[in-house]
Amino acid sequence: MDGLFKQMIENDIDNVFLNLNEFADMHELDGTDMPVVVDTNRNNAHTKAAELMDFQQGIYQSILTITYKGNKQDLPRKGYKISFDGFEYDVALASFEEGMHVLTIVRSEG
Repeated sequence: MDGLFKQMIENDIDNVFLNLNEFADMHELDGTDMPVVVDTNRNNAHTKAAELMDFQQGIYQSILTITYKGNKQDLPRKGYKISFDGFEYDVALASFEEGMHVLTIVRSEG
């Protein structure tokens, strides 16, 4: 039963959540184009936690939460520099949830 449930989750990730006609869009992540769900909702838990962190005071922060398929061992760590759609971000928070990387990334702006 456990294997069947994992197959169902994998199927939902590929065919619903990361479906380019549903929730995901193609984005460039560290030089690789892949389906990514971008959440700019400042009310989600990841974004709220990132906003509480002490980044450069007085400089506007661009904060995104991105979700994409990945392996647990490849999860970027906090502080990792990541390229997203041609811009460099810092990983503020990272978690692995049911076969997905969920990252809150931050970029200081002018």
